[in-house]
Amino acid sequence: MLRGLWRLTSLEIKIFVREPLGVIGTLAIPVLVFVMMSRLPGARAQYGSSSMPAFASVDLPVFTSILISLSAVLSFITIIAIYREG
Repeated sequence: MLRGLWRLTSLEIKIFVREPLGVIGTLAIPVLVFVMMSRLPGARAQYGSSSMPAFASVDLPVFTSILISLSAVLSFITIIAIYREG
């Protein structure tokens, strides 16, 4: 059973890497956007006396969930299109 899972996983990774823009858009763009948003000047939220920056404690969970959702939807569309071709 595990052999089939590994074969399926390797096949899906090959399909995913076939489109380089998808890999760049999934891995590099979110990191760049996160770094740019954390560098923006502006009002910082003051919640408690934690040593964690306000961006990491307030915006990071929301930003992460949005990026995961977008990546999942875009990857799903690409995979469905590839499966329809073949």
